[in-house]
Amino acid sequence: MKKLNGQEAWFIKEGLQVLLKEWSNDINEHEATGGRGIFTVPYLEMMIKEITSKVDSITLKKHVQ
Repeated sequence: MKKLNGQEAWFIKEGLQVLLKEWSNDINEHEATGGRGIFTVPYLEMMIKEITSKVDSITLKKHVQ
């Protein structure tokens, strides 16, 4: 199995954080108008954390921030 280099992993993890922020805002706006979505913000946070740990496990060199 191919592994990601540090830069590729960084792009994926940063993209996930951007999506989390955007989707969280969308969910909060939807809930503020009385809507009930399929996903909740805590669920998205949990999924992002899980995906990030998988990205770390397939990365050759870990990027330390």
